[in-house]
Amino acid sequence: MEVEMDKWRTLALVIVALVLGSLVSLAPHYYLAPQQHTTSGVTLVPTQGPEDSRYVRLQLTGVLTFRSYGELVEYIQKALRISTSVTSASTYERLLLATSERAVAPVATPAPAKLEVRYSRTNVQVEGVDELDVVKTDGRLIAVASGSVVYLVDAISKEVAGKLELSGGVVGLFLSGGRLAVVVQDVHAPLRLILPELLTVAVPAGTSNTTVVVVDVSNASKPEVLLRVQVTGSLVGSRLLNNFIYLVLSQPLASGTLPVVNGNPIDVGSIGVVEDVPESYTTILIVDLATLKYTAYSFLTGPGSWVYMSLSKLYVAHTSRLSIYRAYVMFLEVASKFVPAEVADEVGNYLAVGDLAKAMESLGRYLSSLDRSSLESLVARVNEELSKRVEVDETAFYVFEVDGLNLGLLRSFKVPGSLLDQFSMEELGRYFVVSTTVTPLVVRVYYTYPVPLPQGGGGTITVVSYYRGTTTTTTIAVGAGGRAEEVRPWVGVGVEPAGETENCVFTVDLEVGRVAGSLRGLAKGERIYAARLIERTLYLVTFRQVDPLFAIDLSNPEEPKVLGFLKVPGFSEYLHPLAPGRLLGVGVEESYLKVSLYDVEEPGSMEEVSKVLISCSYSPALWDHKAVTVDYDYTYVYLPVTSYCTYPPVGGLAVLKFRDDSVELVKLLEHGNSIRALYIGRELYSISVAEVRVYTLPDLSYVTTIALS
Repeated sequence: MEVEMDKWRTLALVIVALVLGSLVSLAPHYYLAPQQHTTSGVTLVPTQGPEDSRYVRLQLTGVLTFRSYGELVEYIQKALRISTSVTSASTYERLLLATSERAVAPVATPAPAKLEVRYSRTNVQVEGVDELDVVKTDGRLIAVASGSVVYLVDAISKEVAGKLELSGGVVGLFLSGGRLAVVVQDVHAPLRLILPELLTVAVPAGTSNTTVVVVDVSNASKPEVLLRVQVTGSLVGSRLLNNFIYLVLSQPLASGTLPVVNGNPIDVGSIGVVEDVPESYTTILIVDLATLKYTAYSFLTGPGSWVYMSLSKLYVAHTSRLSIYRAYVMFLEVASKFVPAEVADEVGNYLAVGDLAKAMESLGRYLSSLDRSSLESLVARVNEELSKRVEVDETAFYVFEVDGLNLGLLRSFKVPGSLLDQFSMEELGRYFVVSTTVTPLVVRVYYTYPVPLPQGGGGTITVVSYYRGTTTTTTIAVGAGGRAEEVRPWVGVGVEPAGETENCVFTVDLEVGRVAGSLRGLAKGERIYAARLIERTLYLVTFRQVDPLFAIDLSNPEEPKVLGFLKVPGFSEYLHPLAPGRLLGVGVEESYLKVSLYDVEEPGSMEEVSKVLISCSYSPALWDHKAVTVDYDYTYVYLPVTSYCTYPPVGGLAVLKFRDDSVELVKLLEHGNSIRALYIGRELYSISVAEVRVYTLPDLSYVTTIALS
């Protein structure tokens, strides 16, 4: 989900080249409801929300909601006008949010409990909160997602007992109480809806669509579909808590569109405002696997990036960076200081009403009148002033209190910087711990003059025609009497890094929604590669040339402090707690896949006590923690790996043995494209999208292969 930060930092976010004097509006055009839309599909006249007896209508509290769809549509149009013109905060009316002041009860994450039936669970961040994955087991059944098919493997008979064929790509599964939930993503068919207020909204072609299919798999040979819920939006994340699925989706905000559940818009009373100037719908679908009841809420927010869930709260994070629209506003504000008063007044008047295009056009006419030397001087002064206005990226968090089908916005807050992944955030009692990489940014103005076309006294073009054996040559005079083409400068505005990155840790008091403590300036010039909170110590990995592993004391969350750090070659992408005082790291050292064992019993003097290097190899665990399986009974770690030392590449399952002071590779079980491992009883299963291979434990003897077909 994360794009490599260094790539976007080295480039301007956008460089929009504008020919001064012939500017085009920057704002996209949106159609306004009510009006007819050119989309095909069935026209519906829904009541409030999906017409399904299992759909539970619940009213949102603690946020600004709407009395009608008409009021919602009017609000969205206003928000879009603001966000697309993007004037500064002082020049547009803020859309205020009524927030709830309910207190947050601290929740402790329980210690892992020993399972009565020995089978592995998905490797998750918070014990008791399951995460969506492509492989699931309940000790009897193994469900494997492969493209648009889910295979149901009987672990006793070692054969495929049944399968499910779905429309769209399966992105993950939940398995609980004999019921399998399959999450599918595809593209929604165009749809037009007529609302009760005679307003027309549409689901445009190409809109992302997510479907949850709940299947009874108590008899795997005859799976029975019990429920199908389809929601517009792309998947941000999902969790399963106490048999309730929480699915978080993001849908771009546009006039004439609403979140749609099973072909009908979400209840208007279930749509709330969170951001002052929203960009997206964040929709949360909740499904009760036991009763098959479901409900949906939607919030006007920024686009979601990451999801974290504790035993009582759901967090959705959104990182925002300096936009090109805001960059142009800053350019106009600064440039107005260096132009004649009448030009500055005209630019300011257009900005005051949110007309960015007219403001640029006004400034452009003046800049076009300058000679090259004057333009050069003005741009230099503007850039000097802009360099003093350093901006940083920031991440917003939306905190929801959850209780079964009931959900309410508790509060929202922001911290500087961007997240690496879900492990960059964790709940610690009444506090929320966030690790970010902060990138300073500045706006910069560029200009250039196109090379003028060569001028002359004209010339000729020769045209040769062939027809039925006859050749005809014609000469045409062109360009005679032409005048020199006017050359105008091109100007662009972009965003650049303004200095070294720095890494920060923030602790947010959830009862008031404010930063209570912070630790800034860690490993300047580097970025976070891994983070893990274990009890009250946060372990943080940054990287540039070596791997600094920081141990940060959070025993007093309002005064975080560095206890110690360790520098070793390479870097870790994932950290996993093993025994008390022992930490496993999965990462890279040069061209090797690296598995490290750290002694962190004394965080002030940490040590890498052992490591395994596998040449020319990588593992999905580098970007997906669910690919790591730890077997505490046999002290094994199972890790899918692919080695590209040979051609074709060789894949398999690495079995590593960990002890108090060592980690070693026991065996590489060859299995091309292995993506997951799980265990049931004394058997180990290596799983790919094509087959399941079975081995005995602990001796790792081959048993059989189950073809997925």
